[in-house]
Amino acid sequence: MTLASLHDQLLAVNAAIPPQGPASNLDIDEEGETTMGMLRIISHRGDDRLLWNEQDALAGDAEAIAALREVERIFAQERARGATAFRVEPGKSIERLGQFDPQASQIIMVPRVVGG
Repeated sequence: MTLASLHDQLLAVNAAIPPQGPASNLDIDEEGETTMGMLRIISHRGDDRLLWNEQDALAGDAEAIAALREVERIFAQERARGATAFRVEPGKSIERLGQFDPQASQIIMVPRVVGG
């Protein structure tokens, strides 16, 4: 599988999966930008979604700090298993990530694809 075909599949997955639950109601700041980030982990079950709020974590909110640490841990765990991470921002090109970015509004992790 080439990076271009993986990119095309990622675009298709992102377009095909409608927002669910709290992820569809991300907090919006005064400039109209999201203040919460979402990590989507693609798997055989569909996608798992984890949310964090960097602003609240920086302000010292214990629950937000714990959520951010958990998302960072899961990101590192999935990368260690071979998953590829992509930052997906509305109106911007998809960007491959090597490390977790708490300022990203959405990160999608695609598991290692094994061809035959």
